[in-house]
Amino acid sequence: MKPDKEIFAEMLNMNEVPAEISDRMRQTYAALPQKRRARRKPLRTILFAAAAICVLATGVFAAQEIYKMMKGNIPFYAESKPAQPIDSIKAGTESYNAEVNQTVTDAGISVTLENVSIDESFINAYFTIKKDGGLNLENSIWFDGVSDISLLADEWKANALMPHFMCEMDGKQLDTTVDQNDSSDTYIIDESTFKYMVHYAVADALPQQFTLNLYAFGYHNPDGETVGNICGTEGKWAFNINVDISETIAATKEIKPQEVSITTQDGVKTLDLRKFTVAPSGTVAVYGEEYIAYKNDIEPHTLQDGTVISTEEGYNLKDSTISLGQLAMRDDKGNWLYVPAHGGSMGRDFNVSEITGLAPDATAITFIPIIYGENTEQTREVLPLEKGQKNSLDTVSGTEIISVEYTDYGIKIVSRPYGNLWVGIDFLPCDANGTEPMIHGYTTSSTDRTTGETTTIIGAYNPEDIAKWKQCTHFISRYTTGVTLDEANAVTLPLE
Repeated sequence: MKPDKEIFAEMLNMNEVPAEISDRMRQTYAALPQKRRARRKPLRTILFAAAAICVLATGVFAAQEIYKMMKGNIPFYAESKPAQPIDSIKAGTESYNAEVNQTVTDAGISVTLENVSIDESFINAYFTIKKDGGLNLENSIWFDGVSDISLLADEWKANALMPHFMCEMDGKQLDTTVDQNDSSDTYIIDESTFKYMVHYAVADALPQQFTLNLYAFGYHNPDGETVGNICGTEGKWAFNINVDISETIAATKEIKPQEVSITTQDGVKTLDLRKFTVAPSGTVAVYGEEYIAYKNDIEPHTLQDGTVISTEEGYNLKDSTISLGQLAMRDDKGNWLYVPAHGGSMGRDFNVSEITGLAPDATAITFIPIIYGENTEQTREVLPLEKGQKNSLDTVSGTEIISVEYTDYGIKIVSRPYGNLWVGIDFLPCDANGTEPMIHGYTTSSTDRTTGETTTIIGAYNPEDIAKWKQCTHFISRYTTGVTLDEANAVTLPLE
């Protein structure tokens, strides 16, 4: 009998694996445990462990590189990069990532997947994208009618380039939200090149090893094939890599999935907490939301083009259920937790939310019911647009302005959340009388994932409208009065 080393060498030189052996390998792999639930330090085994098991069972080895999460620099965060709020996850992602450096070129566009950083909260993928002939931003449909794109904020120009990548695990769609990207996830390198990252919040429980499938998505053609779209150009850009996230699993804390009974002003309700993971690149909460249909008396609405919009039916959250958005969250170090301005995403019967503001050494989270008093009402105020001014959501939460800068493109506002803010608050600039200017403009924002600080950029497409923004010295604040927190019925859950 040949020694194992010689058998391995022969198999590595095989061009094809016989079908019957390939089938046995798949059967063996399918029998391996896919999910992990035990929280123990993973053994530092060789990266080809799964394939080695197939060798023992079938006598055949299919060599494929496995990308293991480990410490290393990520070029996306280069020193030449403009400072952006997304840099707040640099430390976590550079502590656990893999260098990939695979390039796919189609239709004159080269997409290089440089790094991936994956843990139980997020799938982060970092790309460099280069287009032959230049990016040609002036031809983007985003900027149709704009005479001079140099008037636009760099973040808004980068937004126009942001492609849409889909994510799968072992060829199956993940229950993820791809909406966690904001305007700080893309930046331009030169006239033909830009960098881009995807920041997927993961609802699924991830196994220690799996195949990550990433592909650009635009639409499905009549044959059912996926066609991507990057910079207005159609093509196919896809990556399939095997990853090992065992090290990040060991570095993750969680609140165990459970149904939590919480006493509210409307009786006892259930929070269906399906996932709450504190991982190296951030925190994600997944919670069930059961809705029931209802009928109303509102007449259907007919649009100008003749389309009839039926408003006869609607959906309300089931009476016995409470949403995470109806609770304030605070860690045991006294920090309030926030959902960034880009919010979360709703699945079939659940919601996925990114959480910021958590202390690194937190060991428990307290969930506090929000009480709406009998005299609750909406209030409108005109307030100075200046440092230190608060933009309230209600009587217990909101944002405080850190800085206001009038720029070549309009206004840049940096604000810090306070209280139990659930999502970011928009700023509505106006004059001292509360009059909002009529402007053909845009607003975009990005959030620091550790502090919750939000950078809001307010711009316009022509010099006349930019000048109007610069004349705005105040903003309109709309908030709800009569809101308090029910500390007496708060529930604390441990992070383990």
